[in-house]
Parts: sequence; structure tokens; C-alpha cells
Amino acid sequence: MSISKRGLALIAGLVVVLWGCVWAERWLLGQAKQNLFQAARQVRTLKMRRVLEPAAFPPNPRSVPAQRGLLG
Repeated sequence: MSISKRGLALIAGLVVVLWGCVWAERWLLGQAKQNLFQAARQVRTLKMRRVLEPAAFPPNPRSVPAQRGLLG
């Protein structure tokens, strides 16, 4: 039993596709690793730069008019 030219070409094409998938996976994993290191570096710099800042300043009690109840 021998392999036909068409079958051999099909096998060669599938091998190329398989190697393309292997290359793409390695490239994607490299990009993911770079993104991970970049995110870790950003987290580290944000932790070092931690300064307590209020989200909003409380209103000045003198500038807010007194609110009276309905009865008085």
C-alpha cells in the first residue's frame, strides 16, 4: 500500500498548519508573559506611589444652609 501524491500533499499541508499553530501559540504566550510583567511593574509603581487622597472633600459646614424639619 503506497501513499498517493494527493495524500502526501495533504499530509504536508497539515504539517505546515500544525507548525503554524505551534508558532502562533509560542508567540501568544510570549505576548502574555510580557503583558504580565508590565502589569506587575505597574502595580509595583502604584504601590510605591501610594498617597492618601480623599475621593471628595467634605462640605464646609458654614456654607451648607441648615435644613429644618417639616414640623418646625
